[in-house]
Amino acid sequence: MYYLMLEGTQSGPYSPGQVREMWSNGSVNGETLYWQEGYTEWLPLSTIADEFEGEKTTVPVAWRPYTVPKQSGNPTNFVLILILTILFPPIGIVAGIVWLCDPRTRSAGAAMLAIAVAILFLASMLFRGMLF
Repeated sequence: MYYLMLEGTQSGPYSPGQVREMWSNGSVNGETLYWQEGYTEWLPLSTIADEFEGEKTTVPVAWRPYTVPKQSGNPTNFVLILILTILFPPIGIVAGIVWLCDPRTRSAGAAMLAIAVAILFLASMLFRGMLF
């Protein structure tokens, strides 16, 4: 329910339908103040004018089929490259860099680089005699 300030006098309550009718016949406009229960101040009807202006026509947008984007994940040859990386870490570094360039395989590339670097680090520690 709305209360309106008409010609300096508070009047109402009015239903939304009544206010819509008053809006359409010009009895009220965007500068007319309104109040509802719970409000602390009077506001201009322009703040809610879209409720009273009636149905708006919309222009249809050209239809475009939705395509589901390919989910990111591991490349199909991830396990093979992982095994080769354990045997020869530079393969993992190269594969990781290549996979980082593709948004769909970016996480696999980061993982492969981390694995290859970890293997190289452990191998260097082992050869220096610092591991065992």
